[in-house]
Amino acid sequence: MAARSPEETFLEAYRAARTAASALLAPGPRRRGPADVWHRLEAEVTELGEWARVFAGYSRLAAAVEDGLPRRIDARMADDFLWAVGRFLDLVDQRLGMLGPAA
Repeated sequence: MAARSPEETFLEAYRAARTAASALLAPGPRRRGPADVWHRLEAEVTELGEWARVFAGYSRLAAAVEDGLPRRIDARMADDFLWAVGRFLDLVDQRLGMLGPAA
């Protein structure tokens, strides 16, 4: 990643996780209940429910950073979050079979 700050690293990792989660969701009309990607992931792909809850806990922070509000994210936290997102992306890839053995 070419992020220039820990905040940018965090935000780009969060966006990658959100995009990957969206790829697992059923297309079409949404079911009843909350419509955000993390609630839907928890309901539709129950095996990844714990991941959905973890990432949902970062939603407000990601929204604040995205809106340019002053939020301090240190390099360690950004690196740890990036690592976790990498593990999540591996799980998504396994479910979708997109990247294959070259990844």
